[in-house]
This record gives sequence, C-alpha cells and structure tokens, in this order.
Amino acid sequence: QLYDGSYCTITGLRLLMTDITELFALISNLLKLYNGIAQFNALRNRE
Repeated sequence: QLYDGSYCTITGLRLLMTDITELFALISNLLKLYNGIAQFNALRNRE
C-alpha cells in the first residue's frame, strides 16, 4: 500500500516536471517570437 502511494507520488512529480518543462519551453518560444517582432518593427521603422 505504501509502495503504491510513493509510486503514484513519483509518477505525479514526473508528470508535473514534464508540464513545467513544457511551460518553460512555451515561454521561451513566446519570448523569441516577441524579440523577432520587436526586431522586425525596429527594421521597419528604420526605413
């Protein structure tokens, strides 16, 4: 019983870590997109 509980906890933590990793990847991609748009606007304003 105790083993099953700890196994569920470990699995839950692993899923949580995966979610957090994916969230950070998403934020990173959004920041790259934002930087790309900012650079594009800067180039456009320069012309």
